[in-house]
Amino acid sequence: MNRLRRIFLGLMVGAVACATPGQVRRVETQVLIGQAEQHRADSARAAELGRLLAHQQTLMDSLLSATATLQTRLSQLDANAAAGVEDVRRDISILTQSMNVSTQKIAQIRSDMEARSAASGGDSTGGAAASDDALNRAADQELLAGRNETAREAYHLLINSFPNSAYTPRAYIRIGGTFEPAQPDSARAYYQAVLKLPASAVAQAAAPTALYKLGQLEERAGNTDAAKAFYQQIVERYPNSVEYGQALAKIRQQ
Repeated sequence: MNRLRRIFLGLMVGAVACATPGQVRRVETQVLIGQAEQHRADSARAAELGRLLAHQQTLMDSLLSATATLQTRLSQLDANAAAGVEDVRRDISILTQSMNVSTQKIAQIRSDMEARSAASGGDSTGGAAASDDALNRAADQELLAGRNETAREAYHLLINSFPNSAYTPRAYIRIGGTFEPAQPDSARAYYQAVLKLPASAVAQAAAPTALYKLGQLEERAGNTDAAKAFYQQIVERYPNSVEYGQALAKIRQQ
């Protein structure tokens, strides 16, 4: 390579020696122009390389920032998840304690009933009214507190222990209400049980309520004719009931 360069330079020198001054100046000018163009090309490449490096740095900065943001969000999510789990655990603990208290109340009422029956020699006539009243109040308290399962247990105890109590028809209706609206078939069974109770003033008083609730169940299910039939029974058989006006309005709406 160096040998060729020396030959080229020798030829150039020979050419310059033979060239006229004008030709020499043109060659010099062309050399200068070539150098200038090379310099501009080098400058352009340097500038482009600088822009690429700056762009790359910007991308790196953005990636680092996004990574830091994601790490922060993940940390927050972990903290929120931990807090959520702790809340659930606390709610479960409270619910468990509440259920234990409710179970203890019912067990105590049952024990009191058995003690009264034993004290009266098996005749619970004297203590029945107080016992079914206490059991009804305990069931109502559980229902108001939103503890449906325990309330149902207490109402069932009332129904089984005091089938002829004034509270029994109402207990059926209350149990049915705990199944609405998620389990309409279960609710329907308890409302119909009221209509099957032995004829008495108490049962007759609860019947229009049960009929109205049965009508509402059928109405929600889209069974207009069945709903109207229940409302019609109230209008025809219980004109003095609280549900009479409501049933009549339902019939007129249909």
